[in-house]
Amino acid sequence: MNYCKAILFIIGYLTIIYIIGTAIGAKYSAPRRFIYGYLLNTFIVSAAGIFTQMFAINWYIYYYFVLIVDLLMLIASIYKIRRDGIILFDGGFRSFVSNYWFLILVALIATSLVAIYNFELWDNNTTDDAYYLARMAYYPYIKNPYSIDPTTGFPSVHKIIDLRNFTSFEIEASVYIYFLKIYSTLFARGVMSFINYFIFSVSIYAFVEKVIEVSGLEVRRQNIQYYSIIMLLLCFETAQLAIHGIIDIRDGWMINHAMYFGASLIRSVGFIWLLIPVLEFEEDKKKSILLFVIMAFVLLAKSTVVIPIIAAVVIVGLAYHLILKKDKRIFIYTIILIAISLLFGNEGKNILSNYYADGGYYNHLLDNLTSPVVIPFELAILFLGIIRRKKYLKANILFALLCIMFLVPPLNNIIETTSVYAFVNKRTVSAFTMYIVLYACILVLNEVFTSITSVSKNVLVRNISFTLLSMLIGLSSALTVDRSLNNIKQDLIVFKNNRYLAPSFIIDLADDLNEISMQTHKKITILTPQFVSAQQDYHQRWYNRKKETPNIALAGSIRQFAPTVRVPFARNVDDTLFEKYSAFLFYPNEKNFNTFIHAQKKSEVNCIVMWNKKGDRLLKDNGFKRYKHKVSSQYCVLYIYYK
Repeated sequence: MNYCKAILFIIGYLTIIYIIGTAIGAKYSAPRRFIYGYLLNTFIVSAAGIFTQMFAINWYIYYYFVLIVDLLMLIASIYKIRRDGIILFDGGFRSFVSNYWFLILVALIATSLVAIYNFELWDNNTTDDAYYLARMAYYPYIKNPYSIDPTTGFPSVHKIIDLRNFTSFEIEASVYIYFLKIYSTLFARGVMSFINYFIFSVSIYAFVEKVIEVSGLEVRRQNIQYYSIIMLLLCFETAQLAIHGIIDIRDGWMINHAMYFGASLIRSVGFIWLLIPVLEFEEDKKKSILLFVIMAFVLLAKSTVVIPIIAAVVIVGLAYHLILKKDKRIFIYTIILIAISLLFGNEGKNILSNYYADGGYYNHLLDNLTSPVVIPFELAILFLGIIRRKKYLKANILFALLCIMFLVPPLNNIIETTSVYAFVNKRTVSAFTMYIVLYACILVLNEVFTSITSVSKNVLVRNISFTLLSMLIGLSSALTVDRSLNNIKQDLIVFKNNRYLAPSFIIDLADDLNEISMQTHKKITILTPQFVSAQQDYHQRWYNRKKETPNIALAGSIRQFAPTVRVPFARNVDDTLFEKYSAFLFYPNEKNFNTFIHAQKKSEVNCIVMWNKKGDRLLKDNGFKRYKHKVSSQYCVLYIYYK
């Protein structure tokens, strides 16, 4: 039922945003309509979500607001489409499918690869999911969800002005999770990931469409969909490449198995979206500015890490139009930018400077640009940009200006300063690296579809070639992770046995805790092991420039399924109580128990998890009861004791 609801939601949601986009952007292609519908819907619910979080408004008001807004927007859009005689599918539904089916295929391939990242997901995406997924799950069940630490469930101080309040994708997701009564792990890691991959896919289409238009090229509409194969290249597994010193994309894992993150969407479509109104500015200035503002707001609502990207595009966009107009004010503009850049300084975050970490010096920008993976794309841009310079004049100017913003000091001080944090700076660099690959692939595919007749005109050749190539890229990425077909098979078996993109035994544990809470009419505060061994060694991740083997984040996952349970030590443990609990957990003797129980009585802990029953008598003598069921799995056996 969870999967049925997930599939129906995807179909319904994409249908709604397409109808909305058709009503407000009838003259555009279907991918652009999807983007417009997504932007308008997200703009409204995000603005309401931010307001709700800032002023701690009752969550149920927001819940009904979102559902009503979705319904009213759908009704209003259908009314406008019927009133104005707008055609929903240009050329008919069959032509619609023929022109755009590949956009869905690449999104499906990218989403299906999530099934091999079981252990990375179970490790809570380096424990980030202990925050995000718990936050999505608990909104309907906590009296004041804005004054709660999402990771632990304990009270925290609510501030009106807080960066977290300006990120709304979690509260938006909570509406649909509650409405569907679906596991937060399946909705986020499955449903939201697919939707974001699809938005990425149609965004590439829309950007390619605009580049083709400004370059005066003739590419058949049916062929533009195949450019979205670039998405699979940009989603290629990079952690293993980083481990082998080939290329290090900061937090590159996010686009593979955390695509639901707001930051993942920004890295994917940030530059693509914001550059479209820049390219369209001369056509309709007011509309382009409005589109840019809405896009920037929606991206900010996903994650504030988009700020340096917005800053870069605003600066580049203005310079771009001054250059196209041959306006002499470009010299004054350049002097002002240099002065501002010098005023900012680099504050120790210079993206052209090396930094020391893990026994060596690194530079994300220069290392990426000189990587053997990226150099071929740079050469393609250089070669095709020169031989087709007249056609690509506008696109090349825009690309060159972006390069200047990143590579030329002191101008890059602006990116460094607006990043605020070093990790944001490096994520912006990774988004820029992805844009280089994207632009190079667009130029190459332009050559394919304008020069090679057999590919351009033969539908069967085209469909088979790009389908096989997409599957090959996906399989290559999977093999880069798992290193053998047998390991891929093992991962698929693990997924089959734990089909909600989370360990089944943690769901069972959470269900038992929910039942205990209902029986005792008490709020559960639990001590549990932070991690359980995943019993595998072929999955390796690259995090903070270190190679690690992911394990199962037990403590950090409980609140995703039992949102009212409090877990004081879900991650980053450095506490005396937890140390004493751990000693008793691993060595359940009387000495360790006495030390632990003395600390426990001073805390709010009323439930603990044990590996075995060796401490059974000691716990029962001190008022604990053992729950009737044990939680069994191939990874561990857990016993629940509660008061």
